[in-house]
Amino acid sequence: MNDLNTQDAYEPAQDPEVLAKLESLLSERFGSEMHRINQIKPHLWTIDQPGYKLFVMVTHLLVIFDAVLFATVSDKKTELFEELLVLNAHQVRNSKLCLVQGQVHLRVICEYRQVNAEVFESCFQEFGDLFPVFHDQLSGPFYPDPQGDGGTLTPQNP
Repeated sequence: MNDLNTQDAYEPAQDPEVLAKLESLLSERFGSEMHRINQIKPHLWTIDQPGYKLFVMVTHLLVIFDAVLFATVSDKKTELFEELLVLNAHQVRNSKLCLVQGQVHLRVICEYRQVNAEVFESCFQEFGDLFPVFHDQLSGPFYPDPQGDGGTLTPQNP
């Protein structure tokens, strides 16, 4: 019987082989642009992307690509929550919109055993494709301001 509980799934990875694999994939993907990557902890990296900071976290079971979509929850909470549910229901890929400590995040999650160069690139592509779409779709109705982001695209820890 597996003694691993749900909480353990989110504990930081300690497996040097897995961490080395992720470092290698990041190096492969970013090559000469490695200056955009900052390794905060052995299992946590930040990557400067246009308009946001992407976090890559490795846990015992998962690789999580995460960024703050909006740093606050809209005043129209109920409508926002309904829209997040609708958007999540229509996604067939690995991405999900979620609430984390009062912030709206976009996450792409995959099992770390499945991560290879193709899956890794696919996760980055999915994230890059969906972040601006979700941001634009939610900005107008829930975060109306002149910049369209509610002043929320400041880098924050997930």
